Amino acid sequence: MIKIRTKYDIKAYKDFAKYESLKVFILAYLCGMALLVVGIILAFTLKKGFLMYLLSAVLLPVSVHAYYKIKELEALKKPLLKNDTYQLFEFNEDYFDLEQISRGNNFKDKYFYNEIYSIVKYKKYYFIFINRVQAFIIKNEDYIFGDEEELDEIENEIIKEKILNYE
Repeated sequence: MIKIRTKYDIKAYKDFAKYESLKVFILAYLCGMALLVVGIILAFTLKKGFLMYLLSAVLLPVSVHAYYKIKELEALKKPLLKNDTYQLFEFNEDYFDLEQISRGNNFKDKYFYNEIYSIVKYKKYYFIFINRVQAFIIKNEDYIFGDEEELDEIENEIIKEKILNYE
């Protein structure tokens, strides 16, 4: 059994958003570079419309960054990030219990491992996805009982189970 008490705060949210948006940022920069190359080629061949490509090459990555900054500012208004919110995870053999403690917003729930979409280990966090976009954020330093190796074993078992069920 593993017990973890972790604080859900803006730093954890930012790290999760950074992980989630990494592929989008890479794609935006690659598309921006492609637009830049096309714009330069059109400029040297004296074709019309090259300015549109050059402008798009700059605006695409800038707009993606602006979108995520706006999302981050909206998240700051959420009461779970404003108040001190703690999540108590208790991992058992087939499921984990979650108790979320916040000012006036407490709840308990049970999640079976076969219902978990995926688990990702990222820097000093575990992200337990319950669907494609929602995840519980566990800071890898907040163990009450158990340790990282035991949580890694659970992660490996869940991944193994998903692979076996997929085949």
